[in-house]
Amino acid sequence: MAIDNTNKCFHGQQREEILIYMTRKHWMVLLPIFMEFLVVFAIITGAILTAIPFFGAGIGNFLGFLIIGGMVIITVWIHYLFIEFLNNFLDTAIVTNYRVLKIEKSLFLKNNMDMVDLHEIQDIKKMQDGIMENLFNYGKLVIVVPTMLEPLVLNSIPDPERFFRKVNNAKRDYIYERQQRKLTALTQNQRLPLDIFTNEISGATRA
Repeated sequence: MAIDNTNKCFHGQQREEILIYMTRKHWMVLLPIFMEFLVVFAIITGAILTAIPFFGAGIGNFLGFLIIGGMVIITVWIHYLFIEFLNNFLDTAIVTNYRVLKIEKSLFLKNNMDMVDLHEIQDIKKMQDGIMENLFNYGKLVIVVPTMLEPLVLNSIPDPERFFRKVNNAKRDYIYERQQRKLTALTQNQRLPLDIFTNEISGATRA
């Protein structure tokens, strides 16, 4: 089901700029963090469960410190997961009727934006390498621009084929609109001297 983004807006949006498509990084980028959390949680839980049978052997204080330390570590990891989730939510890739934007934000330290005008795009490449990227349908897009030293790289984009089509279609529509505006302006410029000449002839005839 297609999502209508034309009524949405974003920070830095230009006048008469329409948001065509917006996406965030694939959820697979968060999987390693979740796996690390599960490993740490399992180690702490295993250590506590192993120490419980020895609770009456004079290591009560040690077990108490172990439980408190484990809870502190788990709490820190939960906050870390929450921050990473927010950072992933803030990182977006946007296609408008004028340009392609890559927005990288973090909760505290980063606020970057890279932009490419549609008419400057020379080539766009879609890359899905490996079993995981093809199985879960995510990949990398490389947008080549002659005026930039390095291409614009969008990593971990979900459904990269759709993003690829959106950029190509937006570029085609943008070029067509520019050609139509130039043709209209050229027609008006050619019509202006003819109108002046016609008015002069009409004035001379009336005189």
